[in-house]
Amino acid sequence: MRILNGLWTIAMVLAFTFACHSVMAQFSVSGKVTDGQTEEPLPGANVVIKGTTRGMTTDAAGNYQINFSENRITLQVSYAGYKTQTLDVRGEEKVVKNVSVLPASLEDVVIKSVRADAVVPVSQKTISRKDIEEVYIGQDALFVLEEITPSIIAYSESGTGMTNYGQMRLRGMEQKRINITLNGIPLNDMIDQGVYFSNFTDFGNSIESVQVQRGVGTSTNGTASYAGSINFESISLENSEPGAEVQFTAGSFDTYRGSAEFKTGLMENKLAFYGRFTQTKSNGYRHHSGTDSYSFFLSGGYFGEKDLVKITAFMGRTKNDLAYAAIAVPNLVADPKTNYISENDIDNFGQQLLQLQYTRKLFPNTSLVSSLYYGGAGGDFPYGYNTVDSTYSTSGGDTTYQTYERFTQINYPLYNRHYGFMSNLNFNSADGRLNTNAGIHLYTFRRQDIEQIVPEYANPYYDDKAIKNELSLFGKASYELGKLTLYGDLQVRTVSLDLIPDEEYLGQEVTIPVRNWTFVNPKVGLTYRMNNSQNLYVSYGRSGREPTRTDVLGATQINSYNLESARDVNAVKPEYVNDLEAGFRLSHEKLRGQANVFYMRFENEIADIGKSI
Repeated sequence: MRILNGLWTIAMVLAFTFACHSVMAQFSVSGKVTDGQTEEPLPGANVVIKGTTRGMTTDAAGNYQINFSENRITLQVSYAGYKTQTLDVRGEEKVVKNVSVLPASLEDVVIKSVRADAVVPVSQKTISRKDIEEVYIGQDALFVLEEITPSIIAYSESGTGMTNYGQMRLRGMEQKRINITLNGIPLNDMIDQGVYFSNFTDFGNSIESVQVQRGVGTSTNGTASYAGSINFESISLENSEPGAEVQFTAGSFDTYRGSAEFKTGLMENKLAFYGRFTQTKSNGYRHHSGTDSYSFFLSGGYFGEKDLVKITAFMGRTKNDLAYAAIAVPNLVADPKTNYISENDIDNFGQQLLQLQYTRKLFPNTSLVSSLYYGGAGGDFPYGYNTVDSTYSTSGGDTTYQTYERFTQINYPLYNRHYGFMSNLNFNSADGRLNTNAGIHLYTFRRQDIEQIVPEYANPYYDDKAIKNELSLFGKASYELGKLTLYGDLQVRTVSLDLIPDEEYLGQEVTIPVRNWTFVNPKVGLTYRMNNSQNLYVSYGRSGREPTRTDVLGATQINSYNLESARDVNAVKPEYVNDLEAGFRLSHEKLRGQANVFYMRFENEIADIGKSI
């Protein structure tokens, strides 16, 4: 027994000694930080253990050395004007890790001002080009998003989930409550606030990445981020490899898509170009619900050491057979492809965007991005119906009565012109802990709504106009304080909507007051990094949304029935959402996941509930 007790005592002493040694074990990692292009050392670069305040700045020769006791750490290397780099280090007695960092791309600066980075406390998902290509076969962007990100549900009027008109919902809210941008430029129709991806098919083929934020999220440009926001980034010019590609797709419902594109990559003269042309045709699943469309996408840029000048343009035109009418259940049972809309109702609609962007690196840690842009959309949207006409003829005292059916079409064309300017100033502190950006966005949006009896295109019986102007300012900041990241964001939007009636149609002179709104949208939150791969976050945001033209009028035109409410600027008030979010994010080498809970409280929700009887 004494022998056993002695052995037990020795074992405990050895175990305790080994545990103390493990706890107190000291490892060391050292190396040199250099410029990835010139291989010159970078003195003053920050090397820290991610999730802690432990670290150092490199010496005059770019050298660093850090002691640690963990079995595994992640080093974060940052330097103003360069891309932040992380590397995993396992606990060993002496580890040498030389780090080569590359200058930050000026293209990335544009996206940083409108997107949330990985630690900002909002519910988000960023989708890379690789992720898009795994599911992409040429379908419109909303159908791609439905497949690769949660909270989005989409449907297709044609029934194919490929082309033709479609709608999506984010957190159950309709498309008009979703902010959608390309490189920060609004794609929404500012007056109706929706986006019709069928107007520029094969859009997903020219996208480098997309970020979906759910809930109020961070400040962005254009319509209110109410249900959430979707920010597209166009194809990267600087990082593209030169080449050309031809794609051909054939599938169900006689769907055919042909696409050709080219990339020059960054050439010796510091220029880079990308272009694509696509033609798509599909019959649709429902009867006469086909699509015939084409689209262009072109971008080019000059990449200087401190300057980037970039042009991005796209244009699309689509002829869609219409299939928007709901179908009665008995008709669906008899024929699931039933479509009540006339086969003669074919719209012809297009959309264009032109952006001129200038990015200037003012200092190694400060940059300015400014853009001028023009957006346009327009085309025909016919609605046909059968009418019964009668004729009378009298002969020899007898009257003959005859009836016949006649097909009548009303066309509802509309045209938009959208001119805007935006500018963002970005600053990152030398130690990488403080990130700030502030910006301004202003635009004027002109809309014309027409109604005409086909084929009297030159003599419309109705013609009204609407003008919407906006000026918005925002400021964002995030600061790393140990394992905490503090985040604040404030946006102020001033919006005016001027409805200009067709006085000839109304038969009188009419004055409708201009509607003016001001929205103050705050967002605050914090993120707690549990370790290198897990974090918790909580945030609160508030956003206001102005009514659309249809919300105000309840119809497609200003007429004697809605004139009184059109004159009453308080008839439809703006709506607000208060959004409280909390979540957990896991980003491991072999496993990624998110869990999110939210509470959204709405004020003055705009809902079409009909008139009381």
